[in-house]
Formats: sequence, structure tokens, C-alpha cells
Amino acid sequence: MPVEYFQAVATDGKGNMPAYGALISRPDRWAIANYVRALQLSQHVPAADLTDQDREQLRKEDSE
Repeated sequence: MPVEYFQAVATDGKGNMPAYGALISRPDRWAIANYVRALQLSQHVPAADLTDQDREQLRKEDSE
């Protein structure tokens, strides 16, 4: 979903999620929306795009 979608949902609510437009400032709602978008994108990073350090960390976590 585009970042604007997350900002709109945070502002107006959707489904069971209430509107937070009156409780959270506009800049903070945008920061939250961008954070959610970054989390979304981070779930599909190809291993080839990771640094050697990141790949090593993943290997360590897999072996635990």
C-alpha cells in the first residue's frame, strides 16, 4: 500500500481502527505512516541487496 493510505487510515480510521486525527499531530501521523511503509518494504529485500554484515547476522539468527 502507498504511504498515503497509511496516513489516511491513521487520520480517519478504518474498520475496527478508530480515527486518530484529533489525537496525533499531522507530522507524527506522517512519521508513523512512513515507518509502517518502511517495515512493509523491508520484508521483501533480496538477500543479494544486503551487506555482508547483514547476511552474517541472518546466518547467526538462523543457527540459534
